[in-house]
Amino acid sequence: MDIKHSTCFWITPNGRIIPSGITHIAAIIGNPKLFGTSSAKIRATYEKHNELMGTEGEARLEIIKKLILKNWIRVRNYKRQGTWTINVPKLTKNIKDYIQAFAQEIINATEDKYSKVYIDTPKSRKWYSMESLAHDILYEEIKMNIKFTKLITEGISNDDINQYLITALWSSNDDDGNPLDDNYGINDCSKKVKSEAKKDLTKFYQKAKSILEDKDSNYDGDWRHDFWLTRNGHGAGFWDDGGEDGDKLSKITDKFGEVSLYVGDDSEIHQI
Repeated sequence: MDIKHSTCFWITPNGRIIPSGITHIAAIIGNPKLFGTSSAKIRATYEKHNELMGTEGEARLEIIKKLILKNWIRVRNYKRQGTWTINVPKLTKNIKDYIQAFAQEIINATEDKYSKVYIDTPKSRKWYSMESLAHDILYEEIKMNIKFTKLITEGISNDDINQYLITALWSSNDDDGNPLDDNYGINDCSKKVKSEAKKDLTKFYQKAKSILEDKDSNYDGDWRHDFWLTRNGHGAGFWDDGGEDGDKLSKITDKFGEVSLYVGDDSEIHQI
């Protein structure tokens, strides 16, 4: 599939753009050697989670997360919402170069200059227009002193809620077994889902603030992302990111219980 018609992409650690068809995990399974793994290793991960090969569950999360930590870049185009997400381990110069080159390729192929593009790292979330990424916006970030979003006096920010819900949609499936974020975005979440997200994030942060704001903590992940994954028992989360402090954050999360998303008759995302 070419760049113009694909909605899923991988960018290799040396900057090669790979249009990946329908799903990212399918691309990995279809060519494991390209991704530095093997069919046996992929199968073992699925067996560990007691899931069918190729399904979009916890095994998929584990495999994709490990690739991103090895400097693979995951890109997804949500055409229905007119947005993109780019998952990276951190914004090094090389990764900035690769994102800029990717944005230029997309604009050349599709003339898509104005879509909102979210760049997610374990510590931050920021959005840009596709056109700004094709120019020098990422190289000017150092002047902007952008820091990881913390709880401020006004409470949990919209960015915190959005990151939490993006993880929720990405890791939840519809009745047909497809990830919710294939067809739904944050704007499809009901007011109740958003209000509950804000309430739970606020309570969690209040209980975990001493760890999350400790500069010497060995936890350095995205707490909003890991809060959702941990509370719902996925194969990644606080325990996977932060040693002793990660274990403490996991224990705090255990008190919140599981949450499940589903598509209602009104075509909005609800939770139980």
